[in-house]
Amino acid sequence: MTPRPPRRRTSLAMWVPALLAVALFALIIVLVISRLSSLTGAPAVALPDATAPASGVLQPDDERRIGFMSNRDGNWELYELTLGTRAAVNLTNNPADDGFASYSADGGAITFISNRDRAAEGELTPYMMDADGGNQRRVANDLQTIMSLLTTGRFNWDYGYDSSGAGVLVSLRDLNLEVYRLTRAGDGASVETNLSRSGGVDWFPALDPTGRQLLFSSDRDGNQDIYLMPVDASAAPRRLTDDPADDVHAVWLTDLRHIVYYSERGEGIDGGRTVLYQLDTADPAAQPVPLQGGPVSDDGVPLRADVQFAPDGSAQVYMAHDGHDWEIYYAGPAGDAPVNLTDNDADDLFPAWR
Repeated sequence: MTPRPPRRRTSLAMWVPALLAVALFALIIVLVISRLSSLTGAPAVALPDATAPASGVLQPDDERRIGFMSNRDGNWELYELTLGTRAAVNLTNNPADDGFASYSADGGAITFISNRDRAAEGELTPYMMDADGGNQRRVANDLQTIMSLLTTGRFNWDYGYDSSGAGVLVSLRDLNLEVYRLTRAGDGASVETNLSRSGGVDWFPALDPTGRQLLFSSDRDGNQDIYLMPVDASAAPRRLTDDPADDVHAVWLTDLRHIVYYSERGEGIDGGRTVLYQLDTADPAAQPVPLQGGPVSDDGVPLRADVQFAPDGSAQVYMAHDGHDWEIYYAGPAGDAPVNLTDNDADDLFPAWR
């Protein structure tokens, strides 16, 4: 495989700084100030109660939903699956490749990345849609995008939790994507702390299952790369990848040492190809390795990836390789055997709770 020549890559992040064009619209500025003041110290979604009971076995009437990406139809599409019935609905349903979804805080909208503009621009671009797949549009510097954010108040996206119920989120409250930590104060109030703090686009956060380490993607050094930092901000973010191509959506493996992520440095996702790289975060000299098959520990034990705790902090979904392809599993809090939610001959990746 011949790597693509280095090229300038900007469009993944272009839409966020472009929102500063709001300053040209006096009326919209007023709305921005109003919205931002209402968000300060008051997150759109309260921190969940990690002690809330949850069933260890999936019941047919379980209406909880997850989103994920799959190439089961020959190209990458975004799906939403209802846990109780295992019914999956194709949300994007078009010839392009769409993936790497995140939900808004209210669960009513999804942002994702698509190659719909690959022929014209040569790279992936951001899109947005309603949670049922309707109203799909490219996120751009236009009045529709700006007004959608303002009128819906959807400044907070991509919540993720650890087993204690603490978590992270991405917020546009400063008209720039930043990663925030979500904790609970002594009086029970939710506290949000900006962890990424840069003028770049910081997104796709991933907590390790212990809640101690945070991965995220950022273009602070010119293009999208993967960064690692302690969740308590006791050390500055450490850049893990450095390539002219974009590296995004890193997730943890269950050994708490290795990560898996998508990169544009070689073959793209175009046509439903599964392009994942693995990297050892404990070795500063380690180089990314294309992942062929499933990840295993140093002693040969198969590893799970991208453990996503439910908002109540107990049940979880994750992706694992069954020796043939990637599947998404559910594990309840009572130690029951994991449930294969997808169970097909395609690759199903990156689950996210709605």
